[in-house]
Amino acid sequence: HGGGEAKAPEPEKMIKEGVRFKLAVTTSNPVPAGKLLPRPAPATASTARRMALDLPLLIELATALDAERGVEGRAVKAVQEARDEVPLSAKVDFLVHYCRRVHSYAFYKAEEFASLDEMIRKGGATQVRAVLKEDFADEDRAWERNLESMTQRRITAARAPQAPIPQDCPEARRLLGPFYAANCVEKEKGSKYQCQIPYNGTKKVFKGPEFVLKHLWNKHHSVVRSDMYLMAYLLDPNRPSEPAHPEQGNPHHGGRGMGFPGQQQQQPPWPMRGGMWGGRG
Repeated sequence: HGGGEAKAPEPEKMIKEGVRFKLAVTTSNPVPAGKLLPRPAPATASTARRMALDLPLLIELATALDAERGVEGRAVKAVQEARDEVPLSAKVDFLVHYCRRVHSYAFYKAEEFASLDEMIRKGGATQVRAVLKEDFADEDRAWERNLESMTQRRITAARAPQAPIPQDCPEARRLLGPFYAANCVEKEKGSKYQCQIPYNGTKKVFKGPEFVLKHLWNKHHSVVRSDMYLMAYLLDPNRPSEPAHPEQGNPHHGGRGMGFPGQQQQQPPWPMRGGMWGGRG
């Protein structure tokens, strides 16, 4: 919502309340104007009773999603440290917007989306609370039960231990080729290979690249997982991105080899032994 002088609402027109946010959309797909119109959440969401229940639920949800994705939880901390004079509605609206913008999670729909594009197309990006009418009857318990059940289900899923990725997963090997090449360096031709990530203060040396690969999976699995997710995002042709010059490579991965989505992908050369990876030092 933009700033400026407030105007009197037109008769019979729904009025939106709460924190005003300017919706900024970065998308490669055309967005119909109708998809950006505010959509009212169930009126029960605007009652003081419901907001008092939603605030701790939102704090729990945002904390779980932040932890699952390795995001520093500044939004939750800001709400928890907010002064008492900050209205309850402002805290709720702030966290609703945070979950939507950072995690593509539409709280009042209790639905998660793969991207901002999808959330906009399916109407989850602009759902806001409405000002209650004087004759409003707070009786929509079925929606509340569904909201709480779906939200708790997502919190439980976020807190569940992540299943380990199989070392021989073909997709993982494809995405992690440059990572292995950078972190498995051949120190002596055909006999000594060193992991470039320190473990207990030292860079371990192994007899073959297959042992470095096994070491990376067993001792540096969090780093392996993070790099794989990053590469999956960078190589996703549908990810939001600025148009790239045809001759311009990916600045984060050292030249034309990886490139931006839409460009020809090439794996950098590195020594091979038994089908495993090993770069030269």
